[in-house]
Amino acid sequence: MSGLRNEPASKLLEAIRGLQGRELSLFVFYYSGHADPECLHMSRTSLPTAELLAAVDELRAKTKILIVDACQSAGILRSKGSRDAAPFLVRADHDETRGQVIIVSSASSEQSFESASSGGSVFSWGASR
Repeated sequence: MSGLRNEPASKLLEAIRGLQGRELSLFVFYYSGHADPECLHMSRTSLPTAELLAAVDELRAKTKILIVDACQSAGILRSKGSRDAAPFLVRADHDETRGQVIIVSSASSEQSFESASSGGSVFSWGASR
C-alpha cells in the first residue's frame, strides 16, 4: 500500500481495512501531523485513536509497528491499555518476530518538538525538503 498524504480520516481507515483478510509479515503505520490525546487530526477530519487501533487489531500481520509523530501522541497508548516494557530488539526480517510496537513522539500532555531549521519534527526531520 502506498502512503496517503493530506487525506481525510475516512480514506485512512478505508486503506487499513482494505488490508484485512490478507496475511502480512509486517505492517508499519507512520503518522506525522496534528493530534490531541484522543484523536489524530487530518484534512479537517478527526480519527479517534481507539478506532484506528481497532482497525489495526483486525489486521493479520505478524508484526505491527505504529509510529505517531504528533503533539499529545501518547494518548494513543491509553486507548490501547499499553504499558512500558523493557527495551528489546525488533528484527522484522526474522520469521519468528511477532507483536505490536507503538512509538510516540510526546507524552499525552505535551507538544512535540518541531523546528523550521530542521525541516519538521524530530521523527520527520528533513522529510519536507
